[in-house]
This record gives sequence, structure tokens and C-alpha cells, in this order.
Amino acid sequence: MEALKVALGVCLFALFCLVEQGESISCYECNSGPDRKFDGNACEDPFGIPNSFLVNCTETYGEGYSLCRKMDQDIKGDTRTIRQCAKGGPEKCVLRTGTHKIKIQYCQCSGDGCNSASSLSISVATLGLMSAIMYLFSQ
Repeated sequence: MEALKVALGVCLFALFCLVEQGESISCYECNSGPDRKFDGNACEDPFGIPNSFLVNCTETYGEGYSLCRKMDQDIKGDTRTIRQCAKGGPEKCVLRTGTHKIKIQYCQCSGDGCNSASSLSISVATLGLMSAIMYLFSQ
């Protein structure tokens, strides 16, 4: 019973730690397109995370932008990676294909800078919480 109380306490503490203050989110914004107006290889995977690409979505676009998005698209052999702020939709990865050699995969996530990785990953806080709970119940 004591272990259950400790586990619940750890869960509540983690919940408070995971709740973000405010409504703003910062995401990486770039496009790996080859033209001068795009960012070229600096936006592709593996991503070196230049801080110059990090923008505050709420300040830049207004209310409602609460997610980050990373897209990998191949349109008739023109492949590029696009990272951007997103408004609405679920936190998940989706693969879309169309006619005439069009393929787009996009992932949406919530968390500052979460669209920097080549794939979405579990947060360090969640991993720590799961480890603590597993440790408590193994005693």
C-alpha cells in the first residue's frame, strides 16, 4: 500500500512537471528546397538544430498554433524536408501518397523544438516517470 501511495505521488509530481505554462510553443521552421529562398541541406536529416530556425509560433502566427510539424515530401523526384508550426490536428505521423509520384509523410508533436528529430521520440520526463514507477513496483 505504501508503494502505491509513493507511485501516485510520483505520478502527480510528474503531471505537474509536464504541464507547460502558457499557450506558446517554439518550433523549427525551415525548408530544404534548393532555391536561394530556402534553407538547403541545413533543414534535412540529420538535423543540426540551428537555433536561427527556432521560432515562437504564437508570436509569429497568432493564437491556435500549438503543434510543430515535420514533413518529408517527394513530388516527382523533388525531395525535401519542411519543418513548421502547425495549427490543429492530432499528434501522430501520417503517410500520404497520391497520383503522379507524390508521397508526403508528416509528423505533428507538441513540445518546444520537438520537430527537430528525424522521428518523434518519447520525452525524457516521460521516460524518467516510467522508470521510477517500474522501480517502485519492483521493490
